[in-house]
Amino acid sequence: MPPMDTKQELMDPLSNGQQLVDLNDGKELLAQLLEGRSAELPTRLIDTKNGVLVESYKIVDLFKNSQEYANLTQRLQSVASSEWTDLIRSSIGDYFSYATLSHRWGNSEPLHTDLQASTTYALPSSPGVEKLLGFCALTRERGFRWAWSDTCCIDRTSSSEVQESINSMFHWYRASGLTIVYLADVAVSSEGVLKRSEWFRRGWTLQELLAPRTVQFYKSDWIPYIFRPDGILAKDNDKAVPEFAQLLSEAARVDAKYLTNFTPGTENVREKLCWAAHRATTKVEDMAYCLSGIFGIFIPVLYGEKDRAFSRLQEELLKQSDDVSLFDWVGEPSKLNSCLASHPRCFHEPHWAPEDGVAAVADCPIGRVVTGLSYLIRTNLNIYRRLLIGPPPGHALVNGRLRLTPHAYFAIKSVKLNAETPSDTGNGRYCYTLSTIATNPVTIITPEKLEEYSFDGLSIIKANLVYARYTLVRLGNLPGMETLDEQDPHSLGKPFAALLLEQQRTERAMQLFRRIPTTTRITVQLKAAFFIEICETLAVE
Repeated sequence: MPPMDTKQELMDPLSNGQQLVDLNDGKELLAQLLEGRSAELPTRLIDTKNGVLVESYKIVDLFKNSQEYANLTQRLQSVASSEWTDLIRSSIGDYFSYATLSHRWGNSEPLHTDLQASTTYALPSSPGVEKLLGFCALTRERGFRWAWSDTCCIDRTSSSEVQESINSMFHWYRASGLTIVYLADVAVSSEGVLKRSEWFRRGWTLQELLAPRTVQFYKSDWIPYIFRPDGILAKDNDKAVPEFAQLLSEAARVDAKYLTNFTPGTENVREKLCWAAHRATTKVEDMAYCLSGIFGIFIPVLYGEKDRAFSRLQEELLKQSDDVSLFDWVGEPSKLNSCLASHPRCFHEPHWAPEDGVAAVADCPIGRVVTGLSYLIRTNLNIYRRLLIGPPPGHALVNGRLRLTPHAYFAIKSVKLNAETPSDTGNGRYCYTLSTIATNPVTIITPEKLEEYSFDGLSIIKANLVYARYTLVRLGNLPGMETLDEQDPHSLGKPFAALLLEQQRTERAMQLFRRIPTTTRITVQLKAAFFIEICETLAVE
């Protein structure tokens, strides 16, 4: 009589074959998940075991030859196939997890070429090397084998790699198991000292704050900024500590809600640009490149183009967003188009708050008001190179021109100079009062000298856009429009922000304008006394 196991095999001859099929399925699943995880890795990482710089594709080979891989394939044979996915992901996650360094660059940072000729642990001593060694030691202490630092893990001699790295940087920080923030200028755990750290003034560190899921801050002596009596585990996240998150929010000028729950996108354009208004980068172009990951958009990296890079970033935002808060800035315009800002610092103006003393029109005779927005002049303005002319939402600049659809315009009937402040550079500032038929007088401060003029009466011809040299324009979602209720005529009298345009010329039956830069936001309010006449006279549908 044959042994029992042989008898069972004869009764079920497909059992061994089925097991082999299942195991092959497991190996195929392993290969797929391994490929997906390796695609998330930075181009190269530092192996903290030996200090060697390793290409990401070689890390996959190391894993396949490791004891961890052997243990994984062995376990696949002993668990149900329904558990394979979780088991594989856990094993791969443990092996490939890496830590990233966020820091302020110094003068002696070890570069990619240095680690090609040596290992991290054999580099000659310097402040930059000591920082890298401290980072690698802390990475291993936190349970990570792999470490990434922008100083030496990017080959800056390769333009294609620089392009890939800049476009991938946000994702690399997001996919890291831990980001270690090293504050070289913070020696004590003091709120005042922390807020003065240069780390909060650099452009690239903005995304290094927002992108990672887990962040830990360290002082110049590599002691944690936040003291925890029980020690620190890799999973501990400083951004998740409410009191510290509030401190980070104040230091970075970013709402605390974004610190632990930030998703890249083109929403709230102006708010995101405000975050960078007080930051700087060594290269002018990086002021645009460091923001691309935050918006989730990508532009070609062209070092040498200077401030044109920031103009191209805004141009891409116009393509992907209808948020015209992009035009809510003050200061120096872009050389590409006067509607665009030259630098994020132009967005430093505080969030919308109408000037003191500007009140809504409460005594407007509601019964006689034309309902809805019929008092608004609906027209398409064209904007020339370095000139304002608007874009329908989601449209790009074409040959330096924008197409803008204003919600309303108010032709200027008088321009009066109030004061002039000369400067040693020859670029003085001028204070003007502007008057229109429809609005209260508007005071502006501009670095440009405007043409003074005025005319009497309510001449509709001279107050018309066709003849006016200067015009105030109200755009759809500039500040103040959020209070507008088409069913409530009172809301039409509330203050709103506007742009000041200068007509340049007419070209092919299109009027061409440029935006006049100002040093503060322009706040406008409709006149109560002329509200009815404006509704009746200037309504264009």
